[in-house]
Amino acid sequence: MLADYYTMLKELLNILYPSKCLICRKKNSEVFCLNCQTKIEFISDAVAITKYISVIKYAIRMLKFHGKIKLAAPLGKISSDYLLKKNFDCVVVVPLHANRIKKRGCNQCDLIAKEICKIIDVELISNVLARVKDTKPQFTLKKHERLLNVLGAFDVINSDKIIGKTILLLDDIYTTGATINECQRVLLEHGAKKCIPFCLSKA
Repeated sequence: MLADYYTMLKELLNILYPSKCLICRKKNSEVFCLNCQTKIEFISDAVAITKYISVIKYAIRMLKFHGKIKLAAPLGKISSDYLLKKNFDCVVVVPLHANRIKKRGCNQCDLIAKEICKIIDVELISNVLARVKDTKPQFTLKKHERLLNVLGAFDVINSDKIIGKTILLLDDIYTTGATINECQRVLLEHGAKKCIPFCLSKA
């Protein structure tokens, strides 16, 4: 009887509050409908897989700044389709400073990484790469300022977790590469065998 009650309640909620795509806002059972996904512009790039425009830009910003965490799943799936072709031992995410996490509520890349690791069955290693300097947002700076902004901003803790491993280093947006390159340098200095930089989108 209780199961029947919850089934009826769910059906009623679907009528009153039908599911919508979080991008186009049209009624759909998926949070990121197939029609919107067909509008994503994929690219052949050594680091990123999509252009940071249109649908993908809106999706990342909705996840990053507006707490639409359900978008992590389809963004993770898009990434996983590409990453199945790569060989690596584990995933490490470019970290946010504690102040930024407090403001946003989470690191959006952690959410995407969890989806990726679940799909391709690889380990997500946390508490290794730390942002020790609360830097200015990179998009507010010029190219040469971005390099200086992230210099010394990261450090490695618990380096034993990464020694000798090939790491997929994940971030959401690639611009000048200053952030991901600095993270890569620090990880290699602390014993990682290899770092494969990967970003969902390129600005």
